[in-house]
Amino acid sequence: MSEWQPIETAPKDGRTIIVYRSIAGWDVLGTAYWVNIRGIDGWISNGFSEPPGNLGLGHPTHWQPLPLPPPPEVK
Repeated sequence: MSEWQPIETAPKDGRTIIVYRSIAGWDVLGTAYWVNIRGIDGWISNGFSEPPGNLGLGHPTHWQPLPLPPPPEVK
């Protein structure tokens, strides 16, 4: 898997990426994609696990690409 990169370098073309954010000492991971709708833009994200209070990942600090999917099964 790739190394973590600053969120400022993340692609803003709608593809889904893995994101990270530290919230009150919790390491929070999830997926996100960038949107720009009617001049409003930002990350739409879902956490893999979230700290108490459901703080979410609206402002991730780091990212990396999704890994490649597994190869198809051969029958």
